[in-house]
Amino acid sequence: MNTGQRILIVEDDQAIKEFLSQSLADEGYDVANADNGWIGLTLIESFQPDLILLDMYMPILDGWDFIAV
Repeated sequence: MNTGQRILIVEDDQAIKEFLSQSLADEGYDVANADNGWIGLTLIESFQPDLILLDMYMPILDGWDFIAV
């Protein structure tokens, strides 16, 4: 079952990212992952997510700076 909805996960903790990705994919969502805010920003235009799950405390570009862009 594919919902057609896209979710972008921006998370630096590998275990959390894998758990969320697998759980959401099992429910039929299209999922993309980013290890930090910069990568997440680059994926927004190409992936066009319906929802972004964002870690607020990450290296390189944290969630607070991500939402300020």
